[in-house]
Amino acid sequence: MAQLNRPPLRAASESTHFYRRRGATLILRWLLDQPGSTWQQRWNASPAADATGAQWNKLNASWVGYDAANANGIRNTGLFALVCADVLRPSLHWQLTRTSTNLRAIICQYRDPEGFARLQELVGPESWSSHLGILAKNVLVKLVIAKGGGAGRHQCRGRH
Repeated sequence: MAQLNRPPLRAASESTHFYRRRGATLILRWLLDQPGSTWQQRWNASPAADATGAQWNKLNASWVGYDAANANGIRNTGLFALVCADVLRPSLHWQLTRTSTNLRAIICQYRDPEGFARLQELVGPESWSSHLGILAKNVLVKLVIAKGGGAGRHQCRGRH
């Protein structure tokens, strides 16, 4: 949880930072009741691992609890923080049922800035920021989330 207090996971807004910490705490408390010895094992054993995005949004209230007016947003921002911090690794299938406008930027910045910068260098800034480049980054981010680590873990070969 200490990672949530450091940039880029520490949100500039105090309310967003509170939501991330509160949501992450709620999810981790809930996962303590799931079988497994790691957070990932508990996530995989939980009903959340197989829930689609719509199911997660509908059912996380009963799984995770917390009954405030903005509870769903708090839980989702907490999940966002746990994923960005590499505490939880939702599967590719799970990720394909969800969207996030901030996830790609945070993962590129937080998980492996050197690896993503190297990829940009290999393909060139214009291609990297093109529509196809953004689609490629989305795929890479999903793989990084599902498998852990960063984009630069593997040797990148390409035309220079």
